[in-house]
Amino acid sequence: MLVALLGKGPAQAEAISFSPQDGWTAPQGLNLFVERASLAAHQGGVMAVARRASKIAAEQDELFWATWKAGTGFGAFAKIGQGGFAVGGPSIASSGVALEAVFLGQDFKHYGVQYGELGIWSPFASFPGGKPGDQAFGPSGIKLSSSGVELWGAYAGDNKALFVSSKAGPGSTWSFSSAAPTSPVVNTIMPAVQAHENGVTLVYVLEENKRIAVNTLQTPQNTWAGEQTVGADAITGRTPDFLRLGADDHLVVWHGLDNEGIYFSRGGKGVWSKPATIVGGGPVTSDPVVLAGVGGSIAEVLFTRGGALRHARYDGTTFQVNDVAATSNALTVSAARLP
Repeated sequence: MLVALLGKGPAQAEAISFSPQDGWTAPQGLNLFVERASLAAHQGGVMAVARRASKIAAEQDELFWATWKAGTGFGAFAKIGQGGFAVGGPSIASSGVALEAVFLGQDFKHYGVQYGELGIWSPFASFPGGKPGDQAFGPSGIKLSSSGVELWGAYAGDNKALFVSSKAGPGSTWSFSSAAPTSPVVNTIMPAVQAHENGVTLVYVLEENKRIAVNTLQTPQNTWAGEQTVGADAITGRTPDFLRLGADDHLVVWHGLDNEGIYFSRGGKGVWSKPATIVGGGPVTSDPVVLAGVGGSIAEVLFTRGGALRHARYDGTTFQVNDVAATSNALTVSAARLP
């Protein structure tokens, strides 16, 4: 099952879910206007963290949370603590019995907060930089990913380098941030991250030519596989997304650099398919979200286009794209896949 949250800026956000058997449900109106959100599957449901959209300056970008359950949808959104405001992110991931959320504060420093098994959020805490006493900072948010319990986070620094940090589980602390061996990146664009059994893979945008690049930190060796570009024509000015299909098999999806198209390439080890079109230029289109497939599909890609949610299903070769009925005026989409 897929659960998606549609942000509509200064209008009521909506949630909608998909199953291969029943298709898409009718949208559920939420008690929040959403600027940006992040979703994570957790203990049979979904947790969402979101930045509020508001015409009142003192309310804009405040952090809220809610949980989704099958049959009932999302409960009411509530504030995460007091004084939690973000200009980048948020991003959330499940870590065993807990969840972790991170965000870029209004001071352009990174913060984290944990939701424990007792249903309580911890106080906001500094996300560690490169040495004791340092707090991570930068122009864009951290992206989180979980391999089940272990968490990985990646972000771009002011120096146009990528940094990674890990956390072994709910009772642990984040490691000091370490630089990834990449070419200079567009540091206003969050990287895409996927933790897996062999380490963590990053997908990001190079400063020199806006090409999309990939690198993997292999654990437990703690060695980097080496930077590779997806191809000369895989270029973007927005955050790409991807799905790791195998050790050297990645499906990368991105928004066009100078148009509103959505494109993809598949490959690894320096061998990539020629970029192909999911949808061409047209109405305003959001950044894509890529999820593991359900019901026999290899992958699912969600994005908004002209305000409506679009759902593209990948069979291993091509995409079938469908409009999702009864959705409109959406600006962003965030989503999670339930096992």
